[in-house]
Amino acid sequence: MSIENLWDIPALDEDMHSTEKVKEIIIQQADFLEKNTNYKIEAKFGKLKVTGAIGALIIAEKFANIGENIKKTEVEGISTSDLEAADKFYTNDTYGFEIYSSIYRFRVFEIRISPMYPVFIRLDEDIFDEIKHTITGTKIEDKNKRLICISSETDLTFYLKEIFQSKKVRFIIQKMLKKANEKQKNDNDINT
Repeated sequence: MSIENLWDIPALDEDMHSTEKVKEIIIQQADFLEKNTNYKIEAKFGKLKVTGAIGALIIAEKFANIGENIKKTEVEGISTSDLEAADKFYTNDTYGFEIYSSIYRFRVFEIRISPMYPVFIRLDEDIFDEIKHTITGTKIEDKNKRLICISSETDLTFYLKEIFQSKKVRFIIQKMLKKANEKQKNDNDINT
């Protein structure tokens, strides 16, 4: 019996369904919002970090297992002590997209990005309920957690448009703009 070669080495130029442009697309949308509102509403897209007491518990838990993490193993017969770990090329990070004014803020979604599709978007409950009817052919990972599985750049663009044009996002932007205009008028009245 011959042994089958199970390796499928990709060509250097092969499309691996990379998520390389996901961040760029979302950051550009943040810039568009700021310009479209004359910078009265801004948007930020960034890695989520854990803060507060829960964050301290997570860090404490990681340090409690530090002995296990320090163990180093090597495959017998090769020395890898000088080599850098390649697993850093394939990490999953969670990002948040928030809109904010000088007074209010609103987290529109969170997105978990790995180097290759799929990516997972967690939506606000109202936004999810509004756009879930458009999710045909796209997997809803968990209805309770409001997670949508995005499989391509085309899907990403489609769902970002659905999210940004949802009733709730449009309503919040309108209210934020009104409040920003009122604040600006009040500030101008005080200064005159």
